[in-house]
Amino acid sequence: MSVVGPRVLQLVALLAAASSGCRATSAAPEPPVAETAAIDHRAAALRLYDEAGYPSVVGLERVGWVNGDSSLYAWRLDAPPGVLRLLFDDLRTMELAVTQEGAAWLARARRERVPSRFRAPFEGEAPHVHHIPELVAVDFSATTRGWLTGDGVPETILDGREARFGGRSPRMDAATWVVQAAWAAMRGDDSLAHDLLARAELEAADTRSSIDTLMRARMQRVVARDVRVELTKWLPWSEALTRLRDALALDPEGPAAPELRALVERIEHRLALPEPDGDPFDPRTSLDAGARVALLVQMLPEETEGPSSMRYTDEWHPFMHLLHEGRSAVPALAARLDDETISRSGETVGMLALSAIDGIVHLDDPEAGSVYTSDDRYGMIEEWIRTHPPDEDARGRRPPPLPPPTTALPTTWGEGLDVPEWATPGFDLAALPLRAEILRAGDVSMTREGPWIAASQPAPAATEEDEEDDDDDEDDDDLWRVAVATTVIDDGVDPHAPPSLGDGRRVRLLCEAAGHRVATWLPATRLRVTNRVPLLLAPRRPEVADVNTPGVRVPAGSNVRFARPRRGRVRASYLAPQVQAHASVDATSIDVVWNPALPELPVPEGDAIELLGNTFTFRDAPGGRVVARLSLEHGAESATLLEQRGDDRLVYVELDRAGVVGWVPAAATRPAAGNTGLVGKGGRGGRGWRMWGPWAFLPRGTLLVDEDTRTVVGVVAWEGHYECVGACVEPIPLVTVRACEADSVRLRAVRPAMSR
Repeated sequence: MSVVGPRVLQLVALLAAASSGCRATSAAPEPPVAETAAIDHRAAALRLYDEAGYPSVVGLERVGWVNGDSSLYAWRLDAPPGVLRLLFDDLRTMELAVTQEGAAWLARARRERVPSRFRAPFEGEAPHVHHIPELVAVDFSATTRGWLTGDGVPETILDGREARFGGRSPRMDAATWVVQAAWAAMRGDDSLAHDLLARAELEAADTRSSIDTLMRARMQRVVARDVRVELTKWLPWSEALTRLRDALALDPEGPAAPELRALVERIEHRLALPEPDGDPFDPRTSLDAGARVALLVQMLPEETEGPSSMRYTDEWHPFMHLLHEGRSAVPALAARLDDETISRSGETVGMLALSAIDGIVHLDDPEAGSVYTSDDRYGMIEEWIRTHPPDEDARGRRPPPLPPPTTALPTTWGEGLDVPEWATPGFDLAALPLRAEILRAGDVSMTREGPWIAASQPAPAATEEDEEDDDDDEDDDDLWRVAVATTVIDDGVDPHAPPSLGDGRRVRLLCEAAGHRVATWLPATRLRVTNRVPLLLAPRRPEVADVNTPGVRVPAGSNVRFARPRRGRVRASYLAPQVQAHASVDATSIDVVWNPALPELPVPEGDAIELLGNTFTFRDAPGGRVVARLSLEHGAESATLLEQRGDDRLVYVELDRAGVVGWVPAAATRPAAGNTGLVGKGGRGGRGWRMWGPWAFLPRGTLLVDEDTRTVVGVVAWEGHYECVGACVEPIPLVTVRACEADSVRLRAVRPAMSR
């Protein structure tokens, strides 16, 4: 719960005093009845935020970022490492993975919510890391006051430079102003809260409703929106119904009540249906085709994905399995075309059935017309069933059954394994500081000198048709071109020799997926060449470099391009959108592995100034050589004045994650404007693939072992099913896992009880 409640009475008293135009004295007259009613509506509207259980924003950081021509703002909520959790002004909460560890955490959290019956064989999706814009810490009161007065949002200071935000206020209705007022009240800004509520009442006047009524309608719509989203994430139906009924009770006759009432009725109908009896996804279940189809159709209300967004994940999807059943599923689906039962995806069972039939017809006969667009879809389906009997289904989507699990390895196979520290589920990857980026796909190896494993090797049980379908799903080149920093276990460098970037060097990476992490060796030629240490890019090599030495300072791992080394030197080019610089650097400073924890070069100190103009040439001395060329997006940038010589100024500016020191004409500078109060600081996928099994259940902590060398190369960080190679040979099955770029690396799974 938030902390609005204890402050509401104080704010109500303030509102009463302000509305009556009187000072708070013992002789002050009582407010008129109309004003008292308005104050009651304001207090009730504020209490709604508190009673709805939304978080307090006291002590939270307000952040903003530029999104095209506009600006977005949100509160930064507490979140696990590597996860960005934001609360927006429309009360929507968003979670984004900003590191591989965060992506794995979110994937595991989602999997934990999936009922065990719907957990598919879990190989683990490749983590999808969001590349978010740079966040700026902003002052809530100042930005909101700027919107309120129409003055716009002042320029924001970010790391000593300006990040200009759009001055226009976002579109805000009465209920949004009330939410802003609740936040202002929490943070002790009663004056701002009073003005926000007054603005809310002005907006509400156009609708002839009180702000209390509009706030209740907003809360009802927010609950309906959140319930729809959370149903796709396995929110229990009964809990969804309770939340909707509570929201409906806020205002049973309000403008948002019909939407909630309809949703309540549909979920009540869903809960009245009998639960499916059986598990069509369990390979131990012996069901004929008719019984299997009937059970899958009965499970359609639990479908979490709409037909247009269907994808292979670590969940079983009844819709997809009905497609795999082919012709035999069409009669049962046709019988449900008029079924209005709601599914978790938001689609009705009838719409899912129609989409499944349309998909089956298209897969069976690509030349057949669309069931969707047919003027007589029922007649078309009846005719198709008559002319396409199930016993002529030639699609062959389901492979023949494999033999049952066998035992061929002794139970002592996993004893005496040397388990590295990183192969424990709770290991903190931050303890391994080195990083590298994979630039392109290719083969991997499980050992430093061992054979290569093809990255494109398909899953052992996949059919040729499956492989063709997978090729059509995504552009593999585009998928693998997204470079993400990966943890390095062994940089493959001889400590007595300089780093080699040639074909002979291999680097060992620890790649994190949602369900496991696996260590593999890659050739250094497939990793991005970068600066392994912080660099000073200067046109001349200074004999002694200090904090004010002209040059471009870039941290380790920056996006620097390097030419071929010659005589111990290499030409480096830093080509960012706003900073372009070239310099010769020591060849020993480049590598494919870097340590982001290395301290960056110190930041110069001086007086705050501004650069004015769109392009600048920074030089190493007045009239000297070029240090860098800058292109400013907004025609001005905050900078630091370090020294003055006649008509020239030595300045420091930060742009594109680089710090630039150089001489510019004094005419291009001016004293910095006063502080606006918005001082901030820098804040800073994957795909499933088709698996038919058989599969083995692997608990958390299962070691993944290279069979040839008996070396531990990975660990299962989250319980799940993994596809076996052929039959599952217990107790140490041979399974396939995703490892860095390899779709299917074969490893022995040694469960915790077997590795002690």
